[in-house]
Amino acid sequence: MNTLGKIFDKKAIAVIRSKHEFEALKFIETIIEGGISCIEITMTTPNALAIIQDMHKEFGNSIVLGAGTILSVEEAKKTIDAGANFIVTPISDFNLIEYVKQQNIVVMAGAFSPTEIYNCHVAGADIVKVFPANSVGVPYFKSLRGPFPNIPMMPTGGVTIENAKEWIQAGANAIGIGSTLFNDKIVIERDLPKLKFNAEKITESLKNINY
Repeated sequence: MNTLGKIFDKKAIAVIRSKHEFEALKFIETIIEGGISCIEITMTTPNALAIIQDMHKEFGNSIVLGAGTILSVEEAKKTIDAGANFIVTPISDFNLIEYVKQQNIVVMAGAFSPTEIYNCHVAGADIVKVFPANSVGVPYFKSLRGPFPNIPMMPTGGVTIENAKEWIQAGANAIGIGSTLFNDKIVIERDLPKLKFNAEKITESLKNINY
């Protein structure tokens, strides 16, 4: 199964963002043990590039590894060279989309309005990242499925352990889940049991969904 197929199959992408340095491999291993194997490292995290390199070396093809908060072609190139299987950007940068597609790498482009969503799709984005999803909620996302039944979309921002299933039922092909899974409190307290519990809850909630 290719990268995109794996993302659609697993449905959840763990978005790793922190202001603090942390034992990346141990935390990622814990998330994987909890059932989530699609991992996005945001470039706002300290030593993000080194984390991506280490994860690629340690886990190889056993996970789907992505780089997030990519804002330029230069950043995309560095993270792809480091081993990223997919690129996530919060913006609608068509030059960036084109570059990543030329590398045969999955790209998720950020959009908010129907026009931005459509334009990102036409520009070649494999998935349109609807962001920030918490500003409009599930009803807005569900309404988008009317005019855009075939555009792959993923909400990020506002997705929680409690409402993850609801987003999928509203038509999301996948979800990006960050602070309710992995946050600075967990990092500071090195609360791996809580992290595993969170990952397991998300994984369980996305099983056997009725649309």
